[in-house]
Amino acid sequence: MSRRWMKCGLYPTIWVMSLTIIVLSSTAPRASAGPSARIVSTGITSPLDGDTITASPLTIQFAGSNVSAVQFWVFYDNSWHDLGTDINGADGWSINWNWSGVSSQLVKLTTVMRDTNNNISVDSGGGALVLLQASGRLATPTTGATITNCPLSLEAAANGITEVQFWAFYDLGWQELGTDSDGADGWSVVWNCSGIVNQQMKLTTVMWDSSNNPIVDPGGGALVTLSVQAASTIPTPTLTPVLPMATPVPPTPTSVPATATPVVPIVTPVLPTATPTRTPTVLPVVMSTPSSPPSAATPVPAVQTQTPTSQAASLFGMRSDAVYSPTGSVPFGAQATAPDGSRYVTEASPQNGGLIGIYQKATGVLERVVATGLPGDKLEGLAWSPDSKTIAAMYHYWGNGTIALIDAATGAKLRYIPINYGYNYMVFSADGTQIVTTPLLTGTGNWIQYFPVQYPSPIIAAPPSGPDSRLQKGVNYMGDRSGVLSFGSSDKALAKLASAGNKWITLVIAGYQDNGCSTSILFDAPRTPTDEDITHAVSKAHSLGMRVMLKPHVQMLNPNGLNSGDIGSHCGWSATDLQNWLTSYEKAILHYADLARTLGIEQFVVGTELRGMKYQDAQWRNLIAQIRQRYAGKLTYATGFTSEPLDIRWWDALDYIGIDAYYSLTDKSNPNPSTDQLVAAWSAKGYLAMFQGLAQKWNKQILFTEIGYRSVDGATIDPSAWQGSPPINLTAQANAYQAIFNVFPNQPWFAGMHWWQWIPANGAGGSTNGGFTPQNKPAESVLSQGFNALP
Repeated sequence: MSRRWMKCGLYPTIWVMSLTIIVLSSTAPRASAGPSARIVSTGITSPLDGDTITASPLTIQFAGSNVSAVQFWVFYDNSWHDLGTDINGADGWSINWNWSGVSSQLVKLTTVMRDTNNNISVDSGGGALVLLQASGRLATPTTGATITNCPLSLEAAANGITEVQFWAFYDLGWQELGTDSDGADGWSVVWNCSGIVNQQMKLTTVMWDSSNNPIVDPGGGALVTLSVQAASTIPTPTLTPVLPMATPVPPTPTSVPATATPVVPIVTPVLPTATPTRTPTVLPVVMSTPSSPPSAATPVPAVQTQTPTSQAASLFGMRSDAVYSPTGSVPFGAQATAPDGSRYVTEASPQNGGLIGIYQKATGVLERVVATGLPGDKLEGLAWSPDSKTIAAMYHYWGNGTIALIDAATGAKLRYIPINYGYNYMVFSADGTQIVTTPLLTGTGNWIQYFPVQYPSPIIAAPPSGPDSRLQKGVNYMGDRSGVLSFGSSDKALAKLASAGNKWITLVIAGYQDNGCSTSILFDAPRTPTDEDITHAVSKAHSLGMRVMLKPHVQMLNPNGLNSGDIGSHCGWSATDLQNWLTSYEKAILHYADLARTLGIEQFVVGTELRGMKYQDAQWRNLIAQIRQRYAGKLTYATGFTSEPLDIRWWDALDYIGIDAYYSLTDKSNPNPSTDQLVAAWSAKGYLAMFQGLAQKWNKQILFTEIGYRSVDGATIDPSAWQGSPPINLTAQANAYQAIFNVFPNQPWFAGMHWWQWIPANGAGGSTNGGFTPQNKPAESVLSQGFNALP
């Protein structure tokens, strides 16, 4: 299972920041090998360890006695730099460092001293570890200024900055005024403001440090009044500052000619903190909450409304609490500010990394980074709820998407709303009960869609009634991220499965730990389907007459060539480490056992291919006993296809012997055997005898919790292999499927099979796909015919 799961792309790059112990090279400051130093020092007194430095130049001060000279050093950009030497000390030992060209980072400051006898010592105080943080703001003009002359000079004060871009909001739109990429004589641009009607306007800046990180003017820019020429004869709204945002909000004028109303989408500015909020001229219709709870098998549809252009443009106008993606994705660095002015949210680095950063508005301090999407997801919107408690982050991927709802104070992931479309505009409704979206502001096909922030509790569809078929006929059905199992495409895929004779689905849910030696496991959005997703898929399957087996997996974000069977191996774990892992695993499994009971799930897998834990007999028996106390369905464990099925000594505590049966049936001398040759191989290689002996020993039937083959040449040499791109061979996959149906159904010890894998989209697979799914390949017909022929 583990290697095949990688095929689904579930091991993205993880961005890690770490502090490293620095080993000084010969170019670093060192003490001499001379006589013992006579210097008495207290070391660097300013700045101190842990300080954040935002102003340049930085004055570094040292205190000590019996000193004749102090040399100042700094470690940044992975090397030491000599800042200079103070040989006077009459007014204290110090030096000024202009760090304006250095990127934001942790740096180490230290000193090397010489006494009157020329003995050398290194700072006995250990120096200081400080954070350089690039910063800047618009310096002139300032808020409240009246501009009477053009051209106008705008100036910014900045530290650690390599470029400053100046912006102005006027005539209901953002305009770039120019960029200063030098800064040698200060950061400034000259703007020819002539020809613009008198009005209030917002001026602000966007700055970049040497690592190309965007920094939005933390001072909020300046709200100024332009009074250069006679007022235009065209009526324009009077802009009134709204505190604490100091952001212009134009009220609806009593009489405005049609020409004064924007008829094209207002492009979201690069800097949402400077984005004026427009009061909608036409309020959206707030949809009422359904009077009765919906069935989970039939999800509550979002309300889709054909909407006039004027309504869309007014609802999704320039707002400080939301940022849009009119060109396909939110501009990197754009910010949405909470209505109460306490926080702002922006996409965190790297772009398209699925991360958002939540910052304090007043200080610009980062509170937390939250993984709301996955690497590669395109961020298409950020919005705040009216009470400033919830953040909505909208992502688009695979032609679908999700809206993640996040608790702004804690970063907790509240809910994932599936959306079957790519939207470019998103806001909360005025009462905060709905998410409102639209793909366009103008043109044909313009419509608004409403998504309830909270659905009523679903009615859970009852499991199928009557006896099950003698053999379990199922597929592994995986949701590899939050929201997928709630899409309409998933519902259609389940319906197709049911019509093909499938009677079971194995719902695969993955949790993640960092690496093979980590002792903490998270079953967490956005990588793991939410309980709401599971509820939806289970109820849909039950409504279609299919039974469900819930099968949790544990995967690694940084596998380094390992798989789930290697967890805990070669780690040198202490007894405490092992217990911590087992406790983390138990917590997750018991949660899903409770959910399985609530949803009427018929079968539960207590573990999957955890080969490194197979000899923890007492722990497994204890966990199984706890599950039995809360869940009445059948239990199994899914072993790998190595010696694990024979090594486990606690099969008696379970109802089935579960095996992920990826056994080799041929070799390179005959890479694509016929169906008859494959049938013979199951006996010739001793597999049938092994299965029969195992079943007799434990008096348990054997259930193939996974079995599957890729549609490529050599598919049956190593059926678990997922890497590489051998030539497509649809017949090889179909033959392997047919051999299973020819061999196993008549074995008295055989309980059934769950094929790997069926993807929750009917368009998956196809003749050019070499993966495991049989969808839209000849193997799909073999699967359907085989299931329909089984008892």
